[in-house]
Amino acid sequence: MKKTVRSICVLILILTLVGSFRAAPALALTTTFTVDTPTDAHDSNLVDATCYNGVDGCSLRAAIEQAFSVSSVSNPVTINFWSGIAGTLTLNLGTINWAASYVTLDGGANNMTISGSGLSAGQSIFTISGSHNNINALTIRNSPWDGVQMGDFSGVGEGNNNLIINSRLLGNGAAGVYVHGSASGGGQNNQVINNTIGLTDVHAAGCVAGEGNGGNGVYIDTNATNTSIGGNTIACSSYNGIWINGSGGAPTGTVINYNNIGVDSTGAMPNAGEGVRDQQGQNTAISDNTISGNGAAGVWLFNASGARLTNNRIGTNIAGTAAIPNGHDGVAITDGAANNYVGGTTAITNRNVISGNSYCGVRIRDGSTNNIVDYNLIGLDTSGMTGLPNAEAGVCIFNANNNSIGTSSSGVTQYISANTREGIYVQNSSNTFVGQTNKIGVAIDNTSPRGNGMQGVMLNGASNTSVFPTILSYNGGAGVAVVGDTATGNEVFPINIRGNGGLPIDLGNDGATPNGAHSPPGPNNWLAYPVITASSGNPVTITGSACANCNVIIYRAIGNPAAGGGGGTPIGQTSSNGSGLWSATLPAGVTRSQVSLVAQKPATVFTGDTSEMSPVYWLYLPIIITE
Repeated sequence: MKKTVRSICVLILILTLVGSFRAAPALALTTTFTVDTPTDAHDSNLVDATCYNGVDGCSLRAAIEQAFSVSSVSNPVTINFWSGIAGTLTLNLGTINWAASYVTLDGGANNMTISGSGLSAGQSIFTISGSHNNINALTIRNSPWDGVQMGDFSGVGEGNNNLIINSRLLGNGAAGVYVHGSASGGGQNNQVINNTIGLTDVHAAGCVAGEGNGGNGVYIDTNATNTSIGGNTIACSSYNGIWINGSGGAPTGTVINYNNIGVDSTGAMPNAGEGVRDQQGQNTAISDNTISGNGAAGVWLFNASGARLTNNRIGTNIAGTAAIPNGHDGVAITDGAANNYVGGTTAITNRNVISGNSYCGVRIRDGSTNNIVDYNLIGLDTSGMTGLPNAEAGVCIFNANNNSIGTSSSGVTQYISANTREGIYVQNSSNTFVGQTNKIGVAIDNTSPRGNGMQGVMLNGASNTSVFPTILSYNGGAGVAVVGDTATGNEVFPINIRGNGGLPIDLGNDGATPNGAHSPPGPNNWLAYPVITASSGNPVTITGSACANCNVIIYRAIGNPAAGGGGGTPIGQTSSNGSGLWSATLPAGVTRSQVSLVAQKPATVFTGDTSEMSPVYWLYLPIIITE
């Protein structure tokens, strides 16, 4: 009996010593604090290098507060969690102000959730004002305001090089993550990497109530510099997926890459506003993302400058094979946005796919200038062979001057095809350049018809526009239509034009216009096409009349260029004299009956009025004039 009692006493002693296996408070300076209680309480002594809340152990709040007196570049601190408290820690004492640097808060395999459901209005879960801190593998949710704030909130040059990784940020009242900079150089090089923001994980298509953040998924403002947002799924926000807001000082050098924004592998997970809203940001790099399914535009460059969009899928699924429309344009460039580039280069093998959107693929408007759209697939899937039409034009330009759709670059091609309306629509804008890199109305094999539903290019009140596409074919209306009394000085010189439902070039968008049928004003001043007055010899020399001092470009006819479906390819050029007389010798083997049209323009002016292509006549060759 005594032996039995003794055994019981020993067992009680062992259990007492083991207790709940809770880590005892550290007795000396250490680089690791283990959170072992869910109680939200302050540290009892902020300078003793011991994490203890004065109540029941090391709380999360106490660990971060105590780290301020311990951590340094030579003594970084790790905060982890005792396995016995896996679950949810609920904050009720206000925002955790994280002023320490060189601290890693690691949720490990505990599946820890930090909840802000006990906080008051306007309070966030973490405000990180220190530098070189990491948050890893946590769920951060239900804050009345932001989930995590990081940056320089005091203007002292701090809040740099912080990282949030492998975490979930859900159901917060404002942003999932807020990054703030300062004119003092704080708020630099912060990173948001490989997180799910606005949903718990991949699940059946559609947002889940209580998971989306109430503001933006990620919000960046006031001089934040070189913020990196990469590898995240950013979904279901009540505002934008990402908002870069430079109204208080331009955020610069933001990098947004390899994210799924408004979409995941199951389908649309819409942010209610834009996927990415870059408002007055500078030099933002947006690459290798899928930005689809959002309530407004995929990307909105609002008075932004120097942004580069490369190798994104905007308006499609992650594979780029099916449409998941953004609710407005794929890319909107507005309100004075300047010097932005949407496309790739010869060094980048993959283009942006901007297809399947509810409005235009790309829209440029309201004083935006010097923007370039090149090396994209607009209206096609990622293979370039299947149409995924934008519901309006491929590219729309309204009241915006000096923009380029395509360039003269060698080794670069841009396809604008299969869109519901026009390939390119330009209204009340001047000095637009539609360059040789464009192929409008075909697939990437350059032969399969993928016409836009209306005109290949529509110039409505547009002036001094250059239209030089390499291919302009198979569109539902005219190849190029020019309308409006102010639509003058437009030079049209396609390299290969054929098979369009309307004329190759149509002044007035009303079918063939005979010479003398109208007088200026009017589209391209109703410039008359030249006529051939004689031909002789072998090789054949042709002579004729045209506007004075104009270029006459000779096309080899395809069909009848003064009727729907007709077109041609250029085979030569000459100039008329001050009296409008001109002559040209055709290439060897080309007969008079094979030459179907000629174009003209002033010999000394880059842009100028262009006539329609002339009809095929038995006595003279079809001609186009550009003036």
